[in-house]
Amino acid sequence: MCGIGVYASKNSVLEIQSMKPFMDCIIHRGPDNQSITQIDNNLIFANNRLSIIDGIERSNQPFCYKNYTITFNGAIYNFIEIKQELIELGHTFITESDTEVILHAYEEYGPKCLDKFNGMWAFAIYDSDSNTLFAARDRYAIKPLYYYHSKTEFLIASELKQFKHIDLVSLSYNKKRIVEYLNNGGFKNFDYKTFYNEVFQLEGGTYMLFDVNAFSKKLYRYYNIEDSTTSGVKDYDSLQELMADSIEKRLRADMNPGVLLSGGVDSSILTIGALQHTTKISSYSFIESRDPSMDESPFISDFLKKYPHKNNQVSLPEQLKKLIDECIYYQDEPPASLSVVAQFILYKLASYNKEKLTLSGQGADEIFGGYPRFFSYIPKSKMLLNLGNAIEQFRILLKNKKKATEPIFVFKDDSTDKVFSSKSYTKYLLFNKGLRDLLHYEDRNSMAHSVESRLPYLDFRLVEGMYNSKNSFKFKLARLKGALYQTFKQELPSSIFNRMNKLAFDTPEEILLKNDFFNFDEELGKLKSKFPDLPWNKKFKSSTVGEFTAWQVYFLNRFFEIDRI
Repeated sequence: MCGIGVYASKNSVLEIQSMKPFMDCIIHRGPDNQSITQIDNNLIFANNRLSIIDGIERSNQPFCYKNYTITFNGAIYNFIEIKQELIELGHTFITESDTEVILHAYEEYGPKCLDKFNGMWAFAIYDSDSNTLFAARDRYAIKPLYYYHSKTEFLIASELKQFKHIDLVSLSYNKKRIVEYLNNGGFKNFDYKTFYNEVFQLEGGTYMLFDVNAFSKKLYRYYNIEDSTTSGVKDYDSLQELMADSIEKRLRADMNPGVLLSGGVDSSILTIGALQHTTKISSYSFIESRDPSMDESPFISDFLKKYPHKNNQVSLPEQLKKLIDECIYYQDEPPASLSVVAQFILYKLASYNKEKLTLSGQGADEIFGGYPRFFSYIPKSKMLLNLGNAIEQFRILLKNKKKATEPIFVFKDDSTDKVFSSKSYTKYLLFNKGLRDLLHYEDRNSMAHSVESRLPYLDFRLVEGMYNSKNSFKFKLARLKGALYQTFKQELPSSIFNRMNKLAFDTPEEILLKNDFFNFDEELGKLKSKFPDLPWNKKFKSSTVGEFTAWQVYFLNRFFEIDRI
């Protein structure tokens, strides 16, 4: 896992030192080695390395092979299998790294190499023969790749903050993104745009070809889940085998992993799977101590009784404001809720314990159907046969009814109205609204502490298999994520198998608001004075705002105070 940098200039002769601040500000992404390579007068490649596989000098980046140079962030989990295939085709290798395998695969297959990779990646490859750059991002946008392209300058980066460390780049805020953030419950990563007008992100499942001579680029979408030919998962043995193989491949590393354990089904299955390969793992759990209704420690305790291992627990500290600011600095965006900060301190603890690798459960809710709206795709006749599910759905309806009305600033995001089935809703969550933000949080929180986070549920075979599976399999037992529960029924502690309520780093936003953690009217006033030209809704005030929107106003103000472009 690494931080990447590319700088191309059409007219200027670049000095290698110009890339040092660009890379130093993300040294947290790769503290094991920093290398900056001047390819020619107008092109520089750079890399900060966090060594997980073949952690010796020969695998440092930028890595060169024949006429190719690569800077790579990510992990290709099936690199051993691809490497063997390439050896049979006549390729020879000098390292044990997945980085070298990418270059050979690109030489052999061109852009089609992306179809072979099982993993997470953001990389750029320069071909000196054609004077072109090939840059790509993984199918589900797990790893970040940002770019800036003017008439004379072209830059690629892992984090937005890097663009503040190149003198020729002047940044301005994207006001539409601010509106979207406040209108959409904190979600903002819907497309290629960012909080800055001048910087864009390469979307998941997309690659770019940049012609250095013409100084022009073209974008190509190489992945569309609707085109997948993977057969739908039909039985529990197949699902269990897929999960086991996904976990096993993500354990390919030079060290044992930690696991983020919440007390829910997703992280429990990951921890069980990891323990089947090695007992030398630790798990990390967030415990909410202020609100007993959010406390998952009883479930974690039951899990530890059945699967004893070292479990590390952490809670939000009393002095929280400094921690929020630290989290926002690394996120480069305002978060949606305090749960992002809760995850941030979990990774801080993992790093303190010298973990460099973790497993996390992102993606399970999207592909197995774990969100309340999926209730609507379970036949009502079957729902009534599952009393626990019926009670849980009624609880959710009551909770939503009690929420304060959230005012609309400019426009309503009505894209969910176009969702007609569990399949289309899954696609919507994966690619439009939901997972993209969660993956942003996951990457920045883990890499802020030099920890690589691997996500077994986002193995593309598993994603496509569940996407193409039938609802009768997906919602077995007439419950959300029924396929997971039924498949791992024997392995799960009974309390976790039988629990119906869903928590996810739930944090005490309402309690802190009641205790005057900040003054909402003051925070809103600051935001309006900074952006007076936004069409603010006159009804938008403390008496009409729900707790999460109030926090989003606070997070926005902290972001602008910390960012200071």
